[in-house]
Amino acid sequence: NWAIRRKDEARHADGTRLNAVALSREFTQLKAAPDTAWLAEMPRMPFDQTLRDFDKAWSNFFAGRAKRPRRKKFGAVKSARFTLDQRRARQVDREAGTVQLDGIGKVRFRVTEAMPGRLRSVTVSRDAAGRWFGSFTADGVPAPAAGEATAAIGIDLGLKDAAVISDGVASRKVAAPKHLAAQQQRLRRYQRSYCRQRDAAMVRQGLDLAKRIPKGTRIAVSNRMR
Repeated sequence: NWAIRRKDEARHADGTRLNAVALSREFTQLKAAPDTAWLAEMPRMPFDQTLRDFDKAWSNFFAGRAKRPRRKKFGAVKSARFTLDQRRARQVDREAGTVQLDGIGKVRFRVTEAMPGRLRSVTVSRDAAGRWFGSFTADGVPAPAAGEATAAIGIDLGLKDAAVISDGVASRKVAAPKHLAAQQQRLRRYQRSYCRQRDAAMVRQGLDLAKRIPKGTRIAVSNRMR
């Protein structure tokens, strides 16, 4: 959002088009300002990657390949990308690995797929249930060879299983994504928030939290509880 604002201000002032290098230079000055000094405590690499992506988004916009970059809601972006080299990430054993992230340190992760090729970057993201994931990009990964079609298969889509694949001799099930766990975690978070707000409202009205709410009592709802 800051980059969009600065780019618009510069263009309206004298027609200057700020690229990623100019924005990075201004961002360094922004981190030195007293009101935004907390930015200097954050890892620098995700900010640099964001400015490069921002510059590429504007290039695509001016080339007619994409829409104009828009402002994003606070908290909507829950990911950060770090560039890597072979010394920063390695697979410890069959199921575990470690990655060195700037400003954070060494992070241990669970390996879900083999890590071939030369690692270039990792995108760290968090889902609604508060779980963290890392997605790696790599160079030199051979593309899987496409085999010749020798038979037909049947695919049955469902709810319990995302799909059941059968070739007439054997069948294989594809597990459905576990949306329930994430939604249950979200429900628990909202329930805890509601209970805290309800108790605060009862205290404001002089009600005893240890006793049942008298029948017919109306709890005043604040703007935060709406």
